[in-house]
Amino acid sequence: PEPLAVSAVQGRIGHTGFASGAVALVRACLALHTKVLPPTDRDASVPAAQDAVDDASAPRYWLADAGTPRRAAV
Repeated sequence: PEPLAVSAVQGRIGHTGFASGAVALVRACLALHTKVLPPTDRDASVPAAQDAVDDASAPRYWLADAGTPRRAAV
């Protein structure tokens, strides 16, 4: 199976409760609509993800098999 794609926004705006959740929801909706996974702005001091997780370092197309829906979570 392909690794889980993760795209976080907290690195840019912080963990400010409602604002972080609202931005994450908008970001997930836009990713579903445009079929593009946005990059994650991650802190260089945090180790990179392991094999099972892909923390997108650059935008990329969100490919899906025919008949398979794209799913996003916040």
